[in-house]
Amino acid sequence: MISPDLGTFSKDFNLPFFSHSFQYGDAIFEGMSLIVKKRVSIFHPELNYERMQYGADMLNYNYKIDVIKAIKTVFELYKINKIEGHERIYVRPILYKINQSVGLKDKFTVKLAHAIMGFGKYIQSKDPLKVKVSNIARELPLGRIKASSNYQIAIAERNKYPEYDEVIFLDRKGKLLEGSGENIVMFKDNTFYTPKDYALPGITVRFVKMIAEELGFEFKYGSFTLKQIKNLDFIFFTGNAVGLELIGEIHHDKIYKPKNTNLEAFNAIKKRYEEIFLGQDEQYHFFMDEFDDKPERFDKVVKENIQKLGIRNFL
Repeated sequence: MISPDLGTFSKDFNLPFFSHSFQYGDAIFEGMSLIVKKRVSIFHPELNYERMQYGADMLNYNYKIDVIKAIKTVFELYKINKIEGHERIYVRPILYKINQSVGLKDKFTVKLAHAIMGFGKYIQSKDPLKVKVSNIARELPLGRIKASSNYQIAIAERNKYPEYDEVIFLDRKGKLLEGSGENIVMFKDNTFYTPKDYALPGITVRFVKMIAEELGFEFKYGSFTLKQIKNLDFIFFTGNAVGLELIGEIHHDKIYKPKNTNLEAFNAIKKRYEEIFLGQDEQYHFFMDEFDDKPERFDKVVKENIQKLGIRNFL
């Protein structure tokens, strides 16, 4: 069962043929995690819906997300679908358009759909990842929005290099930008760096920044060229699906490798992130068994999390 709109559930999903979402990829999506342990919780949904709302406002969708109703819809989907055997369940919200004209200018209705599925390890490699640099320099004008249309190049490039764990993109200056669906973080001189311009303001990388600073590291915006990689201690991907994964080799005209030193810094960040994520830290999780009963906790946590980790702090 899926939810084609908030509070509604169906076995089928019907999109009009001339919908702009189908014809032109005019949609905005998110990726979230529902954790199933002794309790059932959603990990930081308020941050995902805030980023989705930012994209909807930027693209003039004229749609206001009802976050409470959206979270309730996700919990109801979990109850209906009875997915078993998974500690983590992937949640896909997507804003899409209903309209019936082939023209770019048309009246439309926006709806917020949700689907869930059991989820394992996103990248199956057990070793530091081997990635391929795309030959396409990517500076997407809407790269800071999680728009469906942004992912066409990423899909094509990933399918082009199946022997690699992931594809990585450079900007037009030849500096590391991001993966096909992940942010990139680099470590050098006791400082973490991540690209900012043309990169998605990822939520996992926001947690990395928060944890790094709590542990006494500096965190700055910046990037490096392939030739500079040999001077970096380590590089890793961050994202809802991938979590935190080290990059061992970057293949382009030759193989580029970071030093892979000072990995205790990476391990400390990853350990703390997984404690928050899989440990169901109450500051960043909303629990199915209390969601309707403790609105005051929801309001308090949302306010604090948006203030600390909200998208406006990372644009």
